[in-house]
Parts: sequence; C-alpha cells; structure tokens
Amino acid sequence: MIVRALQVTDLPEVLRIEQQAMPAPWNEAQLLAEREAVNGVGLVAETLHQICGYAFFRTCAPESELLRMAVAAEHRGHGVG
Repeated sequence: MIVRALQVTDLPEVLRIEQQAMPAPWNEAQLLAEREAVNGVGLVAETLHQICGYAFFRTCAPESELLRMAVAAEHRGHGVG
C-alpha cells in the first residue's frame, strides 16, 4: 500500500467511497473544493492501483486537523486507516 497526494482524477473513486462510508456524504464539488483549499491536504491510500481510502486535512503549522477520512468497505480491517 502507498499513500500519495489526491489527484483530480481520483475524485470519482473518492466520491464512491464517501457515499458508501458517510451518513452525510460530501458531493464532488465539496471534495474538489477541499482538495483545492490553500491549506488543505488530500491523501489517498492505494493498493494494486486501486484507491482503498482517503483523508482530508487542513494545516496551519505546526498543527493539522483531520476533516474527513474513510476506507472502502472491502478494504476495512486491513490496516488502511
């Protein structure tokens, strides 16, 4: 598994996981806005070229706040989070 910066092309899969995992899911525009935020950080966990989870943070050195994190149902219990 690797963790890397979230790319715009990752948004459809992140949205799928978001809709599956969250009781009040963000829409694609909200996910994109968070990725584009000046002090925002978006990361994805990927295994075998498949996104298995993601996280969004806001940073203001020396602190960082976790805003959102989810793991795809089929990857839960395998240390992705």
